[in-house]
Amino acid sequence: MELLTALFGAKDHVSLFQECARAVLIFFYGLVLLRLSGRRTFGHWSALGLRLENNIAALDSGCLWGGKLSAMRLEDRKTFQVPCHPYRNPAHHE
Repeated sequence: MELLTALFGAKDHVSLFQECARAVLIFFYGLVLLRLSGRRTFGHWSALGLRLENNIAALDSGCLWGGKLSAMRLEDRKTFQVPCHPYRNPAHHE
């Protein structure tokens, strides 16, 4: 128990090293849970674009910025895309 307290701290008495050790532990714990849990499908990260890798499907393909609107049929992971027009703010008339 003393080793764990030295590595990760106790309640309100935590050093910078111990906070970092906690963060690393939580990060790797999350990775293990992600690997064990199966597929993940998400959007709202248009910088990634459409990505289909292993158990991860990132579907935000930047429709708001003139990219494409993407959808996925979950049963067979088939993707569908349609082109989008870039967003125009109605307050700014051109």
